[in-house]
Amino acid sequence: IGHTEYRDRKDRPKVVAYWLMRAHDGQFVPGREVDQLRWVTRAGAARLLSYERDRQLLDAFAAAASEQFGIDGADEVSPDLDLIKGGGGALLREKLVALQCRRRVIVVDQTKLVDRLGARALPVEVVAFGWRATAGRIAGAGGTPTLRTVEGRPFVSDEGHHILDCRFGPIERPGDLAATLKGLPGVVETGLFVGLADLVLIGDGRGVASRARPTAP
Repeated sequence: IGHTEYRDRKDRPKVVAYWLMRAHDGQFVPGREVDQLRWVTRAGAARLLSYERDRQLLDAFAAAASEQFGIDGADEVSPDLDLIKGGGGALLREKLVALQCRRRVIVVDQTKLVDRLGARALPVEVVAFGWRATAGRIAGAGGTPTLRTVEGRPFVSDEGHHILDCRFGPIERPGDLAATLKGLPGVVETGLFVGLADLVLIGDGRGVASRARPTAP
């Protein structure tokens, strides 16, 4: 974590492969081999792991709630450990997998830490049919949406949807904004992950710090 060779998105699976972790008195210890580890596929990049370790690749729902924890990245992390995700376009699958895990670990470097979510555009996955009308509804909710494109063509998600990258400025109440957007016709899912991180590991090239979500009394 924090090494320059692991910072590119395409190398993210190598980060996970290198930092195999186990929970120990609230700490996550790197470098420990795990003999019985099952990978849940949520994006094509996950398949790159198969040549490094002979691990069974599972569908998210085949794994169901039996998975002990999930490991993922994030585009922004707030002090409350709320997240913005979806920079790679897999936000819907990422959220479905996160909801299936009992414990969720987020791995980032220090550049992803923000005082308030909204420094970057918020990805919103929308139905391709009528996406312009959906963009208008998002604009009515206070956002400035831009259709994500690749080589001049609309980006298509794993599930065949488009993504609108929406500027809202600083997001004061992420949960309220997520609920508002999800209520708009044409919106499939948002990149707001509220309450879906239990532990955040932060690498800075010198070491790893951690932030844990406080447990309810």
